[in-house]
Amino acid sequence: MLRGNFPPTPGARPRILILVPKSCCGSSQVSDLHELEVVLDAALLGIGLQAPDADEVSAYKSRRTELVITYHRHDNLQETLLCKRLQDCDPQGSFLGRHIRHAKFALHELGPCAADLVWREAFGPSIQNPGSTSDGLERQSSLVRARELVKHWPFKLPNLDMTSRNMNVSHKFIRLVQVLESYQFYGDNFRGIIFVQRRIIAQLLEALFHSLVPRLQFLRPLVAMNHRNSSELAWVENVCRQFTSGKCNLLIATKSYEDIPFTEASIVISFDVFESQMSRVYARSRIRDMTGHLVHMIEEGNNVHRHALSRSSLDAEMLRWGDTMQHGCPRLIPPRPLRESRDAFISDSEDDQDIDLVHDPVTGDRLGKHQAVTSLYSFAARLDLASPQTQNRNLLDYEESDTTGRKEWRCIIRMPTLPNGMFYGPYQPLKYLARREACYSAFCQLQHLSEVDCSTFPHHRVTGDQVQDDDAEIQIEPGHERPHVPLSPDFWKISISHPLFAGFLYPWIVSTTTPGSGLDERAPICILTRAPLPDLPHFELFHFNKSVQLSFNRAPPVKLDPDQLHQAHQFTIKFCRIVMNKSFESSTWQEMGYLFLPFKKNWGRPSETDWLSSPSIFVNSVDWHVVSLVSKNWAVPLMDLNNLGLELEDAVVQDRAVEFTHRCEISRIRNDLTPLSVVDDKPLVLIPEYCHKLTVPASTLRMGYLLPSITRRIDELLLVKQLNARILDHCVHDDLLVIATASPLAGNDYDYERLELLGDAFLKYLSSTYVYAQNPQGSEGELHTARQKYISNQHLCHLASRLGLPGYIQVKPFSVKSWVPPGMRLGDPQQKQTTPPEPNEPAGTLATPPNPIADKPSEQSLMDSNPGKQPKTRKRRLKKSTPLSPIANKTVADVVEAIMGAAYISGGRDAALKAAKFLTIPFTEIEEWSDLDRSDCVPLNTGHRLDASAIIAIESIIGHAFMKQHLLSLAMVHTTFNTVEMKNHQRLEFIGDAVLDFMVVRYLYDKKPHASPGDLSVSKSMMVSNSTLAAVCVWSGLHRFIHTTQQLGQTIQNYEKALRSQQAAVFSGAHSEGSSLVQYWKDLEAPKALSDVVESVIGAALISDGFSQSGVDIIFQTLLLPFYEKYIP
Repeated sequence: MLRGNFPPTPGARPRILILVPKSCCGSSQVSDLHELEVVLDAALLGIGLQAPDADEVSAYKSRRTELVITYHRHDNLQETLLCKRLQDCDPQGSFLGRHIRHAKFALHELGPCAADLVWREAFGPSIQNPGSTSDGLERQSSLVRARELVKHWPFKLPNLDMTSRNMNVSHKFIRLVQVLESYQFYGDNFRGIIFVQRRIIAQLLEALFHSLVPRLQFLRPLVAMNHRNSSELAWVENVCRQFTSGKCNLLIATKSYEDIPFTEASIVISFDVFESQMSRVYARSRIRDMTGHLVHMIEEGNNVHRHALSRSSLDAEMLRWGDTMQHGCPRLIPPRPLRESRDAFISDSEDDQDIDLVHDPVTGDRLGKHQAVTSLYSFAARLDLASPQTQNRNLLDYEESDTTGRKEWRCIIRMPTLPNGMFYGPYQPLKYLARREACYSAFCQLQHLSEVDCSTFPHHRVTGDQVQDDDAEIQIEPGHERPHVPLSPDFWKISISHPLFAGFLYPWIVSTTTPGSGLDERAPICILTRAPLPDLPHFELFHFNKSVQLSFNRAPPVKLDPDQLHQAHQFTIKFCRIVMNKSFESSTWQEMGYLFLPFKKNWGRPSETDWLSSPSIFVNSVDWHVVSLVSKNWAVPLMDLNNLGLELEDAVVQDRAVEFTHRCEISRIRNDLTPLSVVDDKPLVLIPEYCHKLTVPASTLRMGYLLPSITRRIDELLLVKQLNARILDHCVHDDLLVIATASPLAGNDYDYERLELLGDAFLKYLSSTYVYAQNPQGSEGELHTARQKYISNQHLCHLASRLGLPGYIQVKPFSVKSWVPPGMRLGDPQQKQTTPPEPNEPAGTLATPPNPIADKPSEQSLMDSNPGKQPKTRKRRLKKSTPLSPIANKTVADVVEAIMGAAYISGGRDAALKAAKFLTIPFTEIEEWSDLDRSDCVPLNTGHRLDASAIIAIESIIGHAFMKQHLLSLAMVHTTFNTVEMKNHQRLEFIGDAVLDFMVVRYLYDKKPHASPGDLSVSKSMMVSNSTLAAVCVWSGLHRFIHTTQQLGQTIQNYEKALRSQQAAVFSGAHSEGSSLVQYWKDLEAPKALSDVVESVIGAALISDGFSQSGVDIIFQTLLLPFYEKYIP
């Protein structure tokens, strides 16, 4: 009340004397009094009162109030009549499609009135003239009809009466108006800012506010957007001037303008939810101290909004960091990594987005200047720069200059832990522009130095359409297949079309981890790409059944001179032709994805300091002599026959003057041609006078033969990173995702089968708990039926196919013969074959080769002589041999499950739940496991109750104390009658069965890292079988507390006697044979009630703990694991 009504002018304030008894002067009351002192701008006097601490008063002055306003969402809104009529004018959406999408979005966000206003705003310059063709004339006619329709349409004013049938605005808009109305008493002192995601919503809000003039007369709204018809400087200065003077008192802006230091406002409203701590800091800095409010609008019951708001909250340490605001942005490095959604929050403001964009070549994501500041803060936090030696050091500083007669600033970014820790931006007339330019420039340089990866870029995730009918029964078609179109990574075409820095290349040196000798020696080869590759792990390849361990070393970016680039381009073409025996062609190096350069055999990796301090180290490491020879000729004749040993050192030869032929390595040189000489083996003998030596050294060629497999593994990694970023939001480790997408048919030494077993168990666990919580009154049979929708292979395949997941799956072995480097093409082998120079010819000339097939009839003559029969040319054979390979629906579903298994290993069940959500499995209304904990899914406390001593005894057996003890009583009830208690017991058993399956599979997966999936399945079936669980129940003593019928109780007693007798007999025999692992229970028929009780106790513990995993893990460790380790191998 005081904050809102106390006159701001000191002369108009009344004198107030507040008397406080001494009993109210405790520490907490004194703090409240100090806060009142700040609000009233008064003095606190008294005996025994300590003077307020300066930091305490500063904290009060910087305190800002945050409020959460909830609204209801209307799900049954119908399209307006105007929108339907306009869709008839353009059924294909060729020129009205964008506005139709805007109208549908506005309908759900603001209501039918706003949906119609979209069309009044739309019919202007944004509708382009379709042209003068016949098709354009038809469009022009449709456009004219649409214009006339909108021109004469009777638009209605917004009706906010929620009791009226004619209400035409959303509840969200009504709540926004109610919030703004509460600030009407501020009068001319009111300032407000509303942040929205889409510009169309900002424009519609302005139009709606103008329509409510009698009700919101004190508002003077302005949409903050720049249509490029004015400079950024003039636009910002004009908006700030109008907002400061009060000409406009309500700014409506998209998130891209959140870092502009507008005048402090009375209220800042986040109309949309932004999961961003940086946005939270910006919004808090825009409100007035003490009297200002930050309002968040979230949908009631929407867990996505609730968790996003929670994750973007700021604790005390982050609040202190946010309070270091200077020139509109925190000056210090964040104390911990920022929680930022990778959602780019793309607005529909295509015309005011940044022209300059930095592209991530792996995913194709883009980063503009308005996003660079947040990304740089996130990067700095992940580098953990806030160490003791860098604490309280500014991340951003500014330099001022007035050389042009007007003040300008440039921003300096300091990152002392990086080799190049200073980044400078250009001078700008506004500090926020200088900050954007500097952060954008720094980000480009960090990408140039390979310091940032694809996870740093904001991403607008594309998902499939929502499931149309979640309750529809899924028809499973086992064995059904579909065509498989494998994807290629976008990295190569993006790096070619959007090079980061013109002329720069990014080297990776491939070498063997251990140097070879003789025929096993392989020289290093450098791969030069147009954009920085992500970190490449070391891996193993097999060549002629021999293992080759490869290592990858990144070198700093290099810039070769034009002559070196030309030689590298020519070497790459000739080298690939030699390796593959194919007529590869390429016009320029700019159209190629990568280049190859040979390194000297004795190359050793220099230190990081040497790499950065001396760029010439890379140039000197290249074997330019080999590059020059190969660029000119693919082979040369043997020149010195008297010194063949020296000339053929590290050489490859061939016995004919044909480019594409078989080649031989030199095992030894034989000077003795006497027929009586003893030869131990039968080598291939070549005559030197007829041989030609390849210009590529043998050690380099041996490494070259591995290049197709090496680049294939690089493509595999790039494709997995692309999948991880575009669909899974990096919730899975890349190395695990490589395995999860590899089919057993791909012929790798790894495949998804083990991960699929783990993911299948997790999906059963997740879907069981979900349907349990969603169907609080459903029987066990109904839960089984409901769960089928989430675990059926057909449904999983359908969801994955809509996301494009099948294209990422490896289903065929890699064929080396199919390798074509990006940017190269196959030419005509008959026209491009060349011969090396003769011994008496200059080394730089090429002779025309003899045509070895000149005397044979051509294929064309054969076709002419027999037109009814086409020859099977090589091209046709390749076309026939490479059809689209089918992929089974089950394979796609298995990969979905394997991805969830990989996500679980990467980040536990929280990451696996995220993966399931990203894969669009319809687990709606939950974002975290805690969302399952609802009061209506916990069974009521009715029926039989265990006494206190029994509960203590059971909790001692299982090692876990129940928070809701009536669930333990319910789990121990087992009756044959169809009572409410038995129904709830079966529900607990249903969920406990899924939890137990998952815990056993997880245990086996970790215990037996090299076991096959089949062996794991056999062990799992044994460990969760009814007979094994019944034995566990008796072995632990849990059976003594089961509440059941007399007949079933007698059956359990008889089973216990037989089990103990069998145990004694088997153990006596096993002891004589020296065996300890004897499964004595296998031959006995166990009452199912015993195994049901074990499962129901586990299910009850999960629900009692609010679906937390910790309790059931303890039960597994205490009750089950000792039995498994003792009796089951």
